[in-house]
Amino acid sequence: MASALISTSSFSSSSSSSSFGISEVDMPETEVPLWIEGTLGRDVVTHGTWGLATSGLGIRTRFLQRKRDDSSSQVTTSVVAPVVNTLAKHLRSAFWQWYQHGGTFRLPPSIIDASPQDLEPAIIQTARYLRVHETSSKHNPTEWHNAFLTMLQQGGLYRSISQQGRWALLGIGQELAVYQALHSKLPGLQADSVSKALAESRDFRTLSLALSTANKFRKEFATSRYDVMPCQSPSHRVWTGDSTLQAVMWRQLEEWTESPSDSLPTEQVKTVVTTILDSHREASDPKTYEEVKELAIPLIRKIHNDHLAFELSKEHSWNNGLCQLARDHEKEAEYKLDSLMQSRGENFCDYVLGWHAEKGLPAHVLNYGRNCPERLAAFLEKDDRLRQYRWIAAVRAKQFDQASDLLIESEFSSLGETRRALSIAILCSRKRR
Repeated sequence: MASALISTSSFSSSSSSSSFGISEVDMPETEVPLWIEGTLGRDVVTHGTWGLATSGLGIRTRFLQRKRDDSSSQVTTSVVAPVVNTLAKHLRSAFWQWYQHGGTFRLPPSIIDASPQDLEPAIIQTARYLRVHETSSKHNPTEWHNAFLTMLQQGGLYRSISQQGRWALLGIGQELAVYQALHSKLPGLQADSVSKALAESRDFRTLSLALSTANKFRKEFATSRYDVMPCQSPSHRVWTGDSTLQAVMWRQLEEWTESPSDSLPTEQVKTVVTTILDSHREASDPKTYEEVKELAIPLIRKIHNDHLAFELSKEHSWNNGLCQLARDHEKEAEYKLDSLMQSRGENFCDYVLGWHAEKGLPAHVLNYGRNCPERLAAFLEKDDRLRQYRWIAAVRAKQFDQASDLLIESEFSSLGETRRALSIAILCSRKRR
């Protein structure tokens, strides 16, 4: 089964040629245009068919192989098939022709007929080739990369690229944007080794500029240029997730951790912390991700920005940070955990109850337990330190019989406590009547 690639352009009623730009749409295989007799012919742009439809549109159509699932996509492989290398050469040739002739070009049949499994790695290989060689364009080192993307889109090739491949292209674009921002600050900088240069630089200002540039690039161009959502977790590691760069950020955070709080550069700390947190969240390594949270978010508190620390703890599910901040700001409504306990489920409730129990704060356990009475009852039952407070949960649940029984069964350390417990038990007994 094939999918149809349809290119449409508004066709002038007073001219035999199209005057508007071409836009591409997918047409269902079961729906075909109603052609005007005698207008069909070979299309020299797509190597498909060109004709006029009764709708008044000029239509270009050709058939492509069905795209594969993203899960089967392999952007990088240790062994590149010869056909991929050949396609990459053809792509480079087509690109130079397109670039030098002002956007007019003809895709070779090898590219048009290539399977997506072979075409995508060839596209990524070509983008990396242009990254290495485009440093000669000193005024705008991203020019060739952007032009290559435009050629892919105009030629109808971009739609065959998986989400994984699009994120790979975005990562290349990120590195080029950073190169453009840093090449005057780091002599000898190469567009394909920015992370290595930052590791050698050891300058936190340069690192912060690089990260800010990369983050801004992703936010501005992920959708408009690469057709991915900037807030999505990428299916392919982008430049800010590069292992060398992550090591540079980790090293910088460790240095700041050892520095006095009044000497920390506030804005640079925020940039490095937020970037390293995002990069490890997208790296699917839970253990390292937790270690990064424990190192990074306390630095935000060190620069006296507990509000941001609380927001980052929520965003990255750092429960220890949430509980500690809520404890330190327990009189401030914005740090309350009640709404989170109601929305994040049983695991978070258990963590909050357990955290406060470990800190020896039974009153907090009982108060937070209002948000999850069933979890509180189970928690009080299994935690020996809190079993004596089970009757309180029973009273709140209006289970007075159970509260009275629990009070009578309880053991207290003093005669006064015992008398108070029995008095409350009597009140519960009367209440149930």
